[in-house]
This record gives sequence, C-alpha cells and structure tokens, in this order.
Amino acid sequence: MSDGTNDTADDGGTDPMTVSTFILNISDITNSGASVSASAESSGVSILERGFCWGTSPNPDVDNASVAVGAGNGDFSNDIEGLLANTTYYIKSYALVNESTIHYSEDMIFTTLPNDGEVFDGSIELSSQIEVDQFGANNYTGITGSLYISNNTDITSISSLASIEFVGEFLSISGNVQLSTLEGLNNLETIGGAFFLINNPLLENFQGMNSLRTIHSTLEVIDNESLENFNGLESLQSTKGLHISQNQKLQNFTGLGELSHVDGILTIDSNPTLISLTGFENVITISQSLQVVDNSALVDMDGFDSLRSIGGKFVIRGNSQMTLINGLHNLNSIMADLRITGNNLQEIDGFTHLESVGGRIAISFENIENIDGFNNLSNVREIHLNYNYALSNLDGFLNLLSVEEDFWVRNHHKLTDFCGITKLINANGIGDDYKVEYNLFNPTIEDIQMGSCSK
Repeated sequence: MSDGTNDTADDGGTDPMTVSTFILNISDITNSGASVSASAESSGVSILERGFCWGTSPNPDVDNASVAVGAGNGDFSNDIEGLLANTTYYIKSYALVNESTIHYSEDMIFTTLPNDGEVFDGSIELSSQIEVDQFGANNYTGITGSLYISNNTDITSISSLASIEFVGEFLSISGNVQLSTLEGLNNLETIGGAFFLINNPLLENFQGMNSLRTIHSTLEVIDNESLENFNGLESLQSTKGLHISQNQKLQNFTGLGELSHVDGILTIDSNPTLISLTGFENVITISQSLQVVDNSALVDMDGFDSLRSIGGKFVIRGNSQMTLINGLHNLNSIMADLRITGNNLQEIDGFTHLESVGGRIAISFENIENIDGFNNLSNVREIHLNYNYALSNLDGFLNLLSVEEDFWVRNHHKLTDFCGITKLINANGIGDDYKVEYNLFNPTIEDIQMGSCSK
C-alpha cells in the first residue's frame, strides 16, 4: 500500500510494477462542496478503481466518505457535494490495484465557505457540543421547523448559533446540565411556535436573547433551579401565553417590561422563592386566564399595575404568605371566574375599578374581615363566599346591581352585617338561588327588604 510514492516490484526479468496518484487541483469551493481533480499512473499493473476519499480528520481512507471515478491511468475529477459549511476537510486520491492493495496520495486540505443568509429547511436536534458547533458553522439565518437543544451532559456554549434570526416552529432548550448562558441566541428575533426552557440547572437569566421580540405560542419556563429573573428578554413584546413553574430561585420577572399583551394563558405556579410580580407592570390585557398558584413566598399581587382586562378566569390560590391583594387597581373586567382561595389574605382592596365578572366570584378559606375592594362591582354571574371566618360585613357589594344566577354566603362565624347587598336585593338583582346559611346572622331576602340587614 502506498501514500503517493511509486511502488516498484522486480521478479527477476519482468517489468517492474509502479503505481502513483496525486491531487492536481481543488477548485470551485462552496459552502457545501468542491471540485477536485487528480492523476493516477501505473506500470506493470492495472488500476481497477480510482477516486477520492475525505473526512474532517487527517489521513482519510476509503472507509470514510469516498467516491469512485472510473479506472485506468490518466487524469480524473469529481464534484464533491454534501459537505458542511465553514468546515475544514482532508482529501486524498486513491488507486486500487487489487482487493487488498490501495495506493493513496498525500492529504490535501481545504475549507468550505460559510453560509450567507441561507435558511435550514426542517427541524434539527442538537444533543452534543460537537453537533451545536457543526450546525452553527453553517451560519444559517433561520430554521423553518423546530430547534431542539436538549438531553445531554456536555453542551456548555451555544455561541456558534449567533447567526440565527428566526425559528419557524418550536425552540426547546431542556436538560442541559452544563449550560450556564444563552449567549449565542443574540440575533434571534422571532419564534414561530412555543419556547420551552426546562430543567437547565445553571441558567440564571435570559441574557443572550436580547433581540427576541415575538413568541407566537407559549413561553414555558419550568424547573430551572438557578433562574432568578427574566433579564435578557427586554425586547419581548408579545407571546401567546406563559407558564412559569417550579423555578426554585426565581424572585421576580424583571426583564419583561416591554411585554404589553399576553394572547393566551398566564400561569405562575410553584415557584417557592418568588417574592414579587415585578416585570408585568406594562401588561394591559391577558386574553385568556391568569393563574397565580402555590407560590409560597409571594406576599401580594403588586406588579400588574396596567392590567385592564382578563379574557378568562382569574385564580389566586394556595399562596400561603399572601396577605393582601393590591396592584390591580386598573383591572376593569374578568370574563370568567374570579377564584380566591387558600391564601392568607387579611384584606382584598385591589379590585377598586373592577366593574364586571362574567363568571363566578368564589372566595373561600381566607382571613379577610371585609370585601371593600369590590365597591365598583356592578354585575356578576354568581357569588360563592365560603369559610372566611373573619368576615364581618358585605359592604364591598354596595354598588352591586345584578347577580345573574346564584348568590351563596355560607359558613362565616363572624358575619352579622348584610346591609351592603340592600341595593341588590331591592333591585331583585339575584337571578337564581339565594343561599345564606351557617353564618352568625342569616337574613332572608324579606328580612333585608324590611330593613333587617344586620345583627
């Protein structure tokens, strides 16, 4: 076997055997291929096959990528295709004289061109640092499908993805135990589907995504144990929804200050160190539901200063340190239910501009003494108040004119004053079931109409 030198054999009178092959030229290099020419010469033996072999490491052979280009002596050439952009390749010519003897030229080296503005058609999963860097070397400006960076142990950097400006479908970054920064996505502006950031234990924020403006589906941020805030998303203006859950060190939502509309559901649940909702102060509308659930360090609802309407239900549940609801003074309407239960509320004064609730107001297992924060509420579909043991009056319903269906007030051991619903009763404003029972005072509709509204 030879590497570009002539081989000579002498059998005592026959002509010597010589074989040589060498690269003549590498030309027309593109981002995915090159044209290669070579020569092969032999004496005393026939060349049964000639061709090229190549790889990204030195000294390739036919067990790497290869192509056969005819047989015999003389010059030959081929267009090599399917190469990675911006990648260095080692290439040899070869000449095969029998099944066990292949003669090779010396290595020649060339580097493919980078991609300029090309878009990757389809979806791609990158599961190692090598795969990230190889894909990044193509300099794609976008991906028509989804980009998955996930489920590995060795990705430490995604800086090689800096050319990507859009992802057409999902972006999923999950299970990357050594990834500590999102630097590398600095030019990403649009995600056509959902953005999943799940179980990346070293990420502290979103620095590196400063150009992201639009997420056309939900932003799911789940179980990132070092995440403290959303710094890095200062350009984000809209998303179809947010689900923020089980982030063990999350303290607030700073970084989301440009977000003005959530066109979907906003859920904040089970973030044990969350102390503030700061970051949502410019959100004006949430088209579906807002759910704030089981955040054990959250003390109030301050942070939604500009919020005017919620298109679905509003749930505040199981936030064990929450003692008051404030910061909602511009909220005007809730299209479905308002459910407040199992917190540690002492007062509810954050609904001073709330005029209508399209579903049920359900408040239970709270320590509130009054409901004065509802003094502008005029109509609601149902009211269910249960097991609020410190509640003593209903003065917060002084301007309530219509309850379309049920009005239930039950199991309040200190409730003696129902004068706050006198206007509602006198307007025959309860459309269905009036159920007042197991309170310290339980007036009938007739009692209230006759002026006996307190004890």
